Amino acid sequence: MKTKFGLFWICLLGILLLPAGSHAQFTSTTNNGAFVITGYAGPVGSLTIPGSSNGLPVIIGDNAFFSQTTLTNLTIMNGVLDIGSNAFSGCVNLTGLAIPGSVTNIGSYAFNYCPGLTNITISNGVANIAEGAFRLTMMRSIIIPGSVTNIGSSAFESCYEMASVTISNGVKSIESNAFYDCNRITSVLIPGSVVSVGVGAFAGCASLTNIAVDGLNPNYASVAGVLFDSALTTLLEWPGGGNGGLSYAIPGGVTGIGDSAFELCILTNVTIPIGVTSIGDSAFSGCSQLPGIAIPASVTNIGDAALSYCLKMTNIVVDPANPNYASAGGVLFDKAFRTLIRYPAGITGTYAISNSVVNIGRAAFQSGNLTAVTIPESVTNIGDWAFGYSSLTDMTIPGSIRNIGSNVFLNCNYLTNVTILDGVTNIDSWAFYACQGLNTVTIPASVQTIAVFAFGDCPSLINVYCLGNAPTVVTTPFAGSNLVFNLDPGTVNYRPGTTGWTTTFGGMPTAMWNPKVQTDNASFGVQTNQFGFNIIWASGQTVVVEACTDLAHPDWQPLQTNTLTSVTAYFNDSQWTNYPVRFYRLRSPQ
Repeated sequence: MKTKFGLFWICLLGILLLPAGSHAQFTSTTNNGAFVITGYAGPVGSLTIPGSSNGLPVIIGDNAFFSQTTLTNLTIMNGVLDIGSNAFSGCVNLTGLAIPGSVTNIGSYAFNYCPGLTNITISNGVANIAEGAFRLTMMRSIIIPGSVTNIGSSAFESCYEMASVTISNGVKSIESNAFYDCNRITSVLIPGSVVSVGVGAFAGCASLTNIAVDGLNPNYASVAGVLFDSALTTLLEWPGGGNGGLSYAIPGGVTGIGDSAFELCILTNVTIPIGVTSIGDSAFSGCSQLPGIAIPASVTNIGDAALSYCLKMTNIVVDPANPNYASAGGVLFDKAFRTLIRYPAGITGTYAISNSVVNIGRAAFQSGNLTAVTIPESVTNIGDWAFGYSSLTDMTIPGSIRNIGSNVFLNCNYLTNVTILDGVTNIDSWAFYACQGLNTVTIPASVQTIAVFAFGDCPSLINVYCLGNAPTVVTTPFAGSNLVFNLDPGTVNYRPGTTGWTTTFGGMPTAMWNPKVQTDNASFGVQTNQFGFNIIWASGQTVVVEACTDLAHPDWQPLQTNTLTSVTAYFNDSQWTNYPVRFYRLRSPQ
């Protein structure tokens, strides 16, 4: 009897029966005196989460109802202590939600991408709204009670229908991007209790015209709807919808423009006064209507990607008296012209980088409209994201650059051909990720390591030519994969005599790379009374062309030895008319 009773008790802890009228069953476990719901079985339209079970308080565990698309109505009873990470993420048909005050924590991405959620009530008592908790819901308004001490990063990101937000006194922290891209909000009040507003907390709010601050707040201030620190020395956030106009003169006394301060603003003109010393990371990123900017002599620091995605910008001017920065042809450099910091995205055409440049800065050409950039041998470093999302059609990377960093050519959709010259030793993760038009890549023998997803999601990448031994695939903790060519359709071709190759490399099948005759272009056939064709193989390789007149009894005779100075070499046979029939083959020298 004891044994049977014990087994029965275990079963009760494993499955919690729902109240009458519901046919679903929760799966569960116990943890630290709480009943943790881990999932449920069966399609369910409406669910009620009880506040207790068998005398134990209830916790909704991580991923418990992840992507349960049949869930339409949810009742969370008072007594539930916690809603775990991703607990209801992807429940696309969930339509209404009331969170009781017994819940102390709404976990990260708990209701992420629940586009049916238009009405959400958060009761007083909830203490923490974690990262991404209500991202991509369609709530129209929200009142955040004073019991909440923290609004996590991206907590309400991309809630496109949200027109009203009330942040009650008691809230202490609004983390970065908390209301990012909530483009119907017109006004917001920062209460006196807030001690921290994260970077870009209201970035991308295209209708926002006023960021107000309670007069009792000792940490922040608002002037004409613009958010500053309390000393009015750092401009923290300009409302994305403008503050009475699309032109703005930063007031005197300001010494710093904060990270993402004007990000995604519909600004057409900005005046930076003398006295400003710092322009933060992504400060003007995404100001797509801003045609130009003038940097005063006082500026000593310009942050990463400060002018990225300014799609109409054609001119960056630096005061000649500035001791740290300079401009030439509208392009931003360091004073010594050794680092190219930013090329304006609005300029079209081609560009040859000066031989004085040794470093291409992070995001320097990001989102640009140039179709070709010539990189000289003087350049030894390309910063991460340097050409990401740009309009490049082809690229040659000189051997002076040892490392191709992460995301350097991310989403360069017009890039069809990449030539990487000997000397490059490493290709970092995501370097050419999602280059939709990329079809051919040649990897030199100098490359020793290629990181995961370096060429991932390149649906046109048919041929990868490797000139040396198999590189080492470098994995990263966040990727959890050893795929270099994820979702790519092609083949990795390797040279005879090289080592380390197996039937696949980085997720792509391999094949021995032998010289080939190019038959699909105008080089093949009779040219000025001579028969000829292009030979395709690796630059620097030697190919012997042989001919015979009878395949049944072949007597192959060498006609020409070609050493390729590029990936192709042209062969022609002036004697072809002397034979009624002639066959050709290619081989490497004996």
